[in-house]
Amino acid sequence: MSVIEAFRRTWPHALEEAPRFTNIALAVLLVLIQTGQSLVEMPLVLTNQEYREHLLEQVRDPELIQFFHDRFDRWGRETAVMTESVLNKVTAFSFNPLPAGTSWALRKIGWTSEGLWMKGIRS
Repeated sequence: MSVIEAFRRTWPHALEEAPRFTNIALAVLLVLIQTGQSLVEMPLVLTNQEYREHLLEQVRDPELIQFFHDRFDRWGRETAVMTESVLNKVTAFSFNPLPAGTSWALRKIGWTSEGLWMKGIRS
């Protein structure tokens, strides 16, 4: 299952018509994959420009870099509103929903011909 599909299945009504969510989430997920980061880094990529730029220096896809420089960075004060949908969903996924004594971390994401996927690690 793809990460975005997992979000859509969890919040079907909220993300029914949310192209901005998909665009932002996909761009951030691709940055995380290309730089070897985990899903829990997503909020930092969205909220910390210095960290985001550090990761973008490692990205080789010019369209991905262009998304952040030509669109994302130009939102200015609207950035918080534009990214809140992604931030609140990924934050909910990163919380530990399992009983005490178990942990579940969404720390592995990847790319296949089917799309983005996620793998939880239970310990």
